[in-house]
Amino acid sequence: VLNTSNSGNSWSASQTGVEFRWYNVEGVLPGVDIPDEIYLICAHHDDISEDPLYNAPGADDNGSGTAAVLEAARILSDYQFHRTIKFVTFSGEEQGLIGSEAYASKAESLGHNIMGVVNLDMIGYLDDANHDLDVYCDLGSEWLADTILQFSSAYVPGLIPYKVVDPSFNRSDHASFWNEGYSALLHIERAGTNWNPYYHSTGDTVGTLDLPYVTEMVQLGLASMAELAEPYVVGVEERDIVRKEPMRLALVIARNPFSDKVAFRVAKPSHLSASLKIYDSAGRLLKEFNPIQSEKETVTWDGSTDKGSVVSSGVYFVKLQSGPQTISEKVVFVK
Repeated sequence: VLNTSNSGNSWSASQTGVEFRWYNVEGVLPGVDIPDEIYLICAHHDDISEDPLYNAPGADDNGSGTAAVLEAARILSDYQFHRTIKFVTFSGEEQGLIGSEAYASKAESLGHNIMGVVNLDMIGYLDDANHDLDVYCDLGSEWLADTILQFSSAYVPGLIPYKVVDPSFNRSDHASFWNEGYSALLHIERAGTNWNPYYHSTGDTVGTLDLPYVTEMVQLGLASMAELAEPYVVGVEERDIVRKEPMRLALVIARNPFSDKVAFRVAKPSHLSASLKIYDSAGRLLKEFNPIQSEKETVTWDGSTDKGSVVSSGVYFVKLQSGPQTISEKVVFVK
């Protein structure tokens, strides 16, 4: 059952002397057996133009993202998932991310375990023949971007996603979640040659959009939510008794200290990729194993760096990350 509300966020704001009451809108599809782990698919439902009070069609910015969230809710609400999916649209984005800031701040203060956020903003205009998009992330959200790129290849091979690691890109609602420490992405049409010329204008109408491209963008968002939340499927005999427990991230280090090779045995959730990074005492990244795809995998390190040199004797720091889970350990290299 999909439960809807205004997510507890509403406020008054004025524009050109006219006061409005603004709301966020939230639909919740509760997880069956891991409901406290939450994934969000979101968009902003407000728009703007040179005539904002009377003519702001906002088809691309951001009717396209809002329609995608509604379509994802319509389809996924017929299924059950292990984790909770929230379908959220925000107001006040054009005025400074007001709605998403209120939502993310409240979620953090209440201790909501938001595992990842996919924000859809401007997903309908093509500037050339390439069906491509930018997937913006910050450093803490790279795991989610890498995972989404895998989903794109598997489910929507016609799309060409580009991962953009840019923590300073704060021009849409994903940034409100970054500010609260959550993993979040922005999916947005890629302006390879030209930015949408109808942006923030009365010309931003449905006729300027490429609907097959919009369909692919919606499919990626929908498939990503379904995979991340994991479908809850049981046979007749197992109904009412099956409970799937998620695998937690684990790291076992063999042969530490080491002079030849050290082995890292990784166990991780099957639906997420992982990365293992090795740093020196100054915090410099020396070696990266990424992505680790298998649910259980062993990787070895012989003391070499990604630049081809060999480290000197000393203590080195290992960071394993999969989704929001992180494990940090130390290894000692002795020549």
